[in-house]
Amino acid sequence: MPEESIERVRAQFGRSASDYAESAFFAGGEDLHYLLELTRPEEHWNALDVATGAGHTALAFASRVHSVIATDVTREMLAETEALARRKGLTNLKTRVADACNLPFPGNAFDLVTCRLGAHHFHDFRAAMEGCARVLRPGGVLGFADNITVEDAY
Repeated sequence: MPEESIERVRAQFGRSASDYAESAFFAGGEDLHYLLELTRPEEHWNALDVATGAGHTALAFASRVHSVIATDVTREMLAETEALARRKGLTNLKTRVADACNLPFPGNAFDLVTCRLGAHHFHDFRAAMEGCARVLRPGGVLGFADNITVEDAY
C-alpha cells in the first residue's frame, strides 16, 4: 500500500481503536461463531489473523490453537488487541504491524489464516489473497468473512 494510504488508514482507525475494542458487534456475532465452526481450529495449529482490528477474531482463535499472530497496519488497534489478550490471560497471541497486501512472513508458515470484517479495506485484494495463500501451509485453512456484496450487474 502506498505510504500515504497507510497513513490515512492509521489516522482513521487509530482514533477509534478503543471503540472497536469495546464493540459487542466486533467482539462476537454469528459470523465469528461460523468462522470458528467452519475452520475447525486444532490445538497444534499456528494461526495468522490479517487486518485484526482490535483483535476479536485473533482472541477467539487463540483459545483454540497453539499460537496466533494478529496483524494490522494500525498500532493503536494492535495495542487494543494486546490489552484484551492480557485481560483474558492469553499468552499465545502476538501482534505485528503488517499490510495485508504485503505479509512479512515466510511461505508455508501457518496452518490457519483468518480475516474477519477487514478485507473490504484492502487496497489490492488479489495481492492480499496471494499473500495469504503463500503463507498458508499446504492443506491449511483459509477463513475469511466480510460484509461486502458484489455490485448488481443488471
